[in-house]
Amino acid sequence: MFQPHRTSSRQRGMTLVEVVVSLALLVLLSLITIVGMVLHARMAQSNMTREQIADGARRLMEIANVGALDATVIRVDTGPAGPNTVLTLGHPDPTDSSKVIWTQLAFLDDDNTTSTIRDNRIVVRNTDTPMASTGDTLIRYCAPAGAGLFTLNSKSATPLVDISLRIGDQTYPPSAKDNAVTGKGYQSLLVTTSISQL
Repeated sequence: MFQPHRTSSRQRGMTLVEVVVSLALLVLLSLITIVGMVLHARMAQSNMTREQIADGARRLMEIANVGALDATVIRVDTGPAGPNTVLTLGHPDPTDSSKVIWTQLAFLDDDNTTSTIRDNRIVVRNTDTPMASTGDTLIRYCAPAGAGLFTLNSKSATPLVDISLRIGDQTYPPSAKDNAVTGKGYQSLLVTTSISQL
């Protein structure tokens, strides 16, 4: 007659080797996950910086070009960051011809060192206050490129302003200082344009 084999009801514990192997696999998987998350965060920061750079450059050119078309006042002023750092545009108020509507683009640098881009920005405001350090931030991580940010061309028949700035990393290859701000890799855009009245 056939009798089924009885198994022991006693549970078997893990051996030391099994515990060590399990912990080693857990640590390895944790490291892989952490490294993947760090790489993803760096790529996300770089991509976000690229989007901010492109959007800021587009908005700057749009505000400057549209503001200059019907401007009766086009000036390059001295601001908190030094000479030729503020562009002032004024056009008549359509509802009251005795008033002027102002648009001002100003470069601000909190530490007076253009090579440290973390605190460099361009702001826009609707007042004629060149020395003010307030406004809505339009562009971050920028610095003048070449002789100056805003240059009034004295040879033009109508007011003509040359705009030249770099947004993003200031050197190639980027420095560790810039990488800490904009993310790993090279994120930079050179903006050069001219604006004038119609």
